[in-house]
This record gives sequence, C-alpha cells and structure tokens, in this order.
Amino acid sequence: MRRKGRSHANADCLSRSRPKKPNEDTEPKRDGDTDPETVNAEESETEEAIMNVRPVKADVAENMGTAEESSVREDLTEKQQSDPELGLLVKLRLQSEQRPTIDQLATEAEGAECLWNQWERLEVHEGRIYRRAEGRPGKQTFRQLLVPRHLVQDVLRSCHEVQTGGHFGISRTLDQVRRPFYWTSWKADTIRFCKRCARCNQYHRGKLRRTGPLQPVIAVAP
Repeated sequence: MRRKGRSHANADCLSRSRPKKPNEDTEPKRDGDTDPETVNAEESETEEAIMNVRPVKADVAENMGTAEESSVREDLTEKQQSDPELGLLVKLRLQSEQRPTIDQLATEAEGAECLWNQWERLEVHEGRIYRRAEGRPGKQTFRQLLVPRHLVQDVLRSCHEVQTGGHFGISRTLDQVRRPFYWTSWKADTIRFCKRCARCNQYHRGKLRRTGPLQPVIAVAP
C-alpha cells in the first residue's frame, strides 16, 4: 500500500528511489562520484582475473599425480624384481611374453597366482610391469603400475593426503589409487587405510545417531 513520503517513515531505498532529473547527465561530477567508464573497466578486469584463476582441485590433482610418480617410481624396476610377492612373476614377464605354467608359481604368494590369471593384461614399459585396465564402455583403457608390497603404504599415503593439508574420503581415495596403481588387494587396503587414518578419525566422528522428532513442552506453571 502506498503512503505519502512524510507518513511512510520506514521506507527503504528500493521503494523510495529518487527519480532521474532531465539534466542529471550533464551535471558536473562532485567529489566522491565514480566515473561509469572506470567502474566498467574495473568490472571487466575483475571478470578476466576470475576467468584466469584455475580451480584448486585441478591443481591438487596435477601436483599429487607428479608427486606420486616421482616418489613411488624411483628405482621401481629393481624393486619390482626384488619384491617377494611379484619378483618371480615380473622376471618371467620381462623375459618372455608367453605365459608360464602355474607350477612355476606354486611356491609364490597368492597375489602372484592372481596376476598369473591376468597375464594377457601385463605389459612392459621402460623396464616396468604395468597392468592394462579395461575402462567402462566407451572409455579408453589405461595402465596401472604394479606396486611392490613394501611400497603400498607410501602409495596410499600419497593418494589419501592432499598437499593443501586435507584428506580425501574413501571413494575419492579409491579413485586416486585405481587410476595409476594396482596390487591384488588394493581396494580392501585402501578402505582399511582411510578408516584407520588418525587425522580423519580425529576430525570426522562419522554419522550422528538418529534422534526422534522434537516434541512440544507443555508448561504447567509460570
């Protein structure tokens, strides 16, 4: 409801906007006034600066990927061959593309036999053994580096902890591990590592208990 200006004491700036004068554009600028062209130029520079800023997640992913490769893949050729679980299988794959007999791996760990069943997926690149992972339908395949058992904790730590100080959740950590690395129990080890992380357990207490709906409190006396 509209009221006169004097009777409408609580009017805001939107309901009481000042009408524009015919000669307002030609009036000289006063001290403190801002030039519209200067404002537009500053807004355009601000928008351009915002467009040039890269997302934090992309930078973190790139930095984490390079850190993983540099820390884990150093002298990995020797570490793969000397690993008690992968050593014999790696040496056989480096020597020949033909699948060995299962009897040759009878005394090896269970992980070696599991990789023996995936012999067709094992590839050699720069003296290292990779596993060819089949992506989802319509997506390209990718290579996963076979990680020796004594480097598993280093891989999990580098994939779980972010360089900015935060920690990924279970699903994000699984995705970070699955893309570049592989070992037979990678999924169970990753979930166990995230659940046992001291910093995650300190700040994340899990889901709160389910509580009942609020009930009105009836006052019986003042």
